Amino acid sequence: MNIATRFFKNILIAAFCLSAAYPVQAQTTREYAVMLQADISKAPFITISWEADVNAVTYEVFRRARPTDSWLRRAVITASSGENSFTDTTAFKGTPYEYQVLKTAYNDNGIYLASGYIYAGVETYPVVENRKVLLVIDESFKSTLATEITQFEADLKNEGWQVVKEYMPRTEEYDATEVNAVKQVITDEYNRDKTLLKTVILIGRVAVPYSGDIFPDGHTPDHRGAWPADGYYG
Repeated sequence: MNIATRFFKNILIAAFCLSAAYPVQAQTTREYAVMLQADISKAPFITISWEADVNAVTYEVFRRARPTDSWLRRAVITASSGENSFTDTTAFKGTPYEYQVLKTAYNDNGIYLASGYIYAGVETYPVVENRKVLLVIDESFKSTLATEITQFEADLKNEGWQVVKEYMPRTEEYDATEVNAVKQVITDEYNRDKTLLKTVILIGRVAVPYSGDIFPDGHTPDHRGAWPADGYYG
């Protein structure tokens, strides 16, 4: 278990212990995220900054050079100091780093945690990976979202993806025939290129498969039964 994992686990335990008196809940989902930016104008130093949060108590900054490395803590910043950045003076040119910032904060509901991640480096270059993505698109969007789909396709290509598009009938209600048709399209494309096809993105009301006899939200009998299971297409 690495340092960051131990820290996070210990904080979670502490927060859980306090939850009887102070429910652990942020006001908005945005409070659970630490929005990060990187500045390399002082190269080779890297400065990581974030939006200030009036509810924050501390920010802990961690760094690692590879996804397989353990997180190493680089700084602890007290929010009351007014600082909302960290400058990494030990960064080297040509080495990309992943930074993790963990925020501990509180509001009227009690203690809550947030995290943010960013990948940054000086004189580093993206790794080019040969990969393909299949877009399965609700055909009713073919004209109404033509501009947006074209932009999305261009964005994917700029990030190094080969793009394959397939338009399928819009399916408002469960339809086993259409589910099998979508599955077949995905299977055929996968069989054509098992090496490069890495991802499938469903856009719009593509036929939804269902599976199981469950009620994960605890509402029974009205919510008991099969639930959407897009994983079937995997």
